[in-house]
Amino acid sequence: MSMKKCLRTCAVVPVLCLLVMLPAVFSTGPATARSSWTYDREKAVALSKASKCADLWELLWTWSKTGNWTARHDLALSVTYNGLIPPLSRMNETSYRKSMIDILMYGMVHDLWYFRPFLDTTALPGRELHHYKPTLECMRDSENRHHCINSAVREGVLPEFDALARRIDRSASEEKATCSPTHHLERFP
Repeated sequence: MSMKKCLRTCAVVPVLCLLVMLPAVFSTGPATARSSWTYDREKAVALSKASKCADLWELLWTWSKTGNWTARHDLALSVTYNGLIPPLSRMNETSYRKSMIDILMYGMVHDLWYFRPFLDTTALPGRELHHYKPTLECMRDSENRHHCINSAVREGVLPEFDALARRIDRSASEEKATCSPTHHLERFP
């Protein structure tokens, strides 16, 4: 074998190996994330049944902040129907209500069926929350609810989710989520 052929083989084989391995390396990330979410979603169900709300909040909130829309949906369902009380008691009433509605709005994108009662815009609590009405109507009438959320963010009705997460994390830094035996949205006036 000539020196030229040897150098070409030595240079080509590692590059080919790298090219063959790259798809495998990059494809394990999302598959692992999906598998991990599947496991954590099952864990969330168990935490909800056991009324371990601090752990449930931490699990769903962590996934929500990664951009997982299903986790955002599950978080909103837990707040709405399972008595999960996010660690927001240090907020004033207006900030608390706004944060709760923001959590619900982001949760409605994934599946609207469970949130139909909240789409009655005549029953919006508090004068300061009236600006959500066009977004709720869009969510009710549109198949593309991501468009409604994006429009609400552009118009300043909703914060970007990252900004919402920072606001909630600042408030929740020394507090744990709790459970309520009654429908917790009753705190709305």
